[in-house]
Amino acid sequence: RESSALVWKMGLLENNGAVVTSDPGRPDLGFFLVASRALPRGALVLREEPLLRVPGGAGRRRLPDAVRESASALRLANLFVPSPGSSEVVRRLRQQAPSGEPEDSILVRDVLHFNSFAAGLSGADEVVFATLSRANHDCAPNCMVDGDEGTLRTIRDVANGDQLTISYLDEASLLLARDARRVLFQERWDFRCGCGRCTATADDTRRFSGCNTAGCTGDLLAEETGPSSPPHLRCSSCGSLASAQDCQRLLDAEAAAAAQLSKAQDGDQEEEDQGQQLMRCYMFASKHPRHALALELSNIFAFPDALPAKRTLLAGLEAILGDVPCQLAIDERRELAEILAGRGEKEEARSILEAAAAMASVLDGRADASQVLDDWEANRSSSSRHPVLPATIADIAAAKPDYDLGLGAARPTGSAAVAAAVNGSAAASAGAAADGATTALVSAAVPTRPPPADGSEDQPPTVACLTLPYALAVVAAAMAAALLVRAVSARRSL
Repeated sequence: RESSALVWKMGLLENNGAVVTSDPGRPDLGFFLVASRALPRGALVLREEPLLRVPGGAGRRRLPDAVRESASALRLANLFVPSPGSSEVVRRLRQQAPSGEPEDSILVRDVLHFNSFAAGLSGADEVVFATLSRANHDCAPNCMVDGDEGTLRTIRDVANGDQLTISYLDEASLLLARDARRVLFQERWDFRCGCGRCTATADDTRRFSGCNTAGCTGDLLAEETGPSSPPHLRCSSCGSLASAQDCQRLLDAEAAAAAQLSKAQDGDQEEEDQGQQLMRCYMFASKHPRHALALELSNIFAFPDALPAKRTLLAGLEAILGDVPCQLAIDERRELAEILAGRGEKEEARSILEAAAAMASVLDGRADASQVLDDWEANRSSSSRHPVLPATIADIAAAKPDYDLGLGAARPTGSAAVAAAVNGSAAASAGAAADGATTALVSAAVPTRPPPADGSEDQPPTVACLTLPYALAVVAAAMAAALLVRAVSARRSL
């Protein structure tokens, strides 16, 4: 019987510095959590048993009796749910519910949609807490919730009186442009985020290389100037404004790259066409590697190759969110360490793996990163996510080259795929083995230099390591697209 797998009960087990409060001047915030004392990064703030846990999530199936019976406890908790009259999302939820479902089931669905956390294997379960579920969203959160452990833990230093916030989005979505995040909030939760990142004049994800001030290496950030006016581009370091001509050139290039990335994600496209769109988007991304489009290209497609893509994504995470521990950064560092160890670059692999373990120790509440490394070693043989990951410093020192990153040993990626398409099947069979030599060159070819002074934004980056002319390389990219996209489709989706 399904009820045997369900848990619902109230129970705050531990409170180390949080209070539930409200702000009469901000009724839209409802009841929320505030720090009752200063909290250092990594502090356990709350630990709580769930009100309700639904294995596999509610979905559109008819809810079992045990879930419906939790309605009285959910009413008592008084968690936030918009009224059907004011929320298009609530109206849509009720239209999608099974016909004839009782009012208690409808209430449970509403509460789960607006207040639940992911838990269980692959995050398939939905879990609701009486206190943890009151944490509001922020696009630069200072806390994180573990739905399985029922804990709230700080990921930044928090001052007494600060609101304790979490992210309703995953880390990759926090790197999307502000307008894209607003769409997600509106469609999923029917609200407009009012956090510091979303209300700032500048969008910190629309980062362009190319400040013209002598000696300045800052990024140009897009600043809103009005609902019907194009944004300005202002340097994040020296504060200087880009010229109107440079603004227009960069914004046009951004719009073109966004359209190309969108087309590449269209499931109806032929593989060759998708490969061409990815290559065109990469021309923009390689010049502006901390831009949201470059990070999305790296995260979804690992383009042009796994190693430079992971470096780009990690640099973007730090530029936008700071050195904040998060699961995406941990996973990317672990996988990057594996690649580097396979290439024989053991010192860098060791440093990156230690950084990943230090982050994980904060999220797990461990005093020592070495405990995390020991756990990774113990679990690596059974881990589906990192089946061959060198989990310890000793493993990295002894690591043998291994270029199978879950993309298929016979499928070259990045520049190896381009070479394979041009040089024929012999190059294709050698592509994976050559990848260790070419990846460093491809990585070096992802420039952090400003765009050319002559305004030629549409020109590709110069890749000195390729012996083929650029024009031939673009043609070859179309030929290699079938191999590349099949490899991409095997990657995990974050």
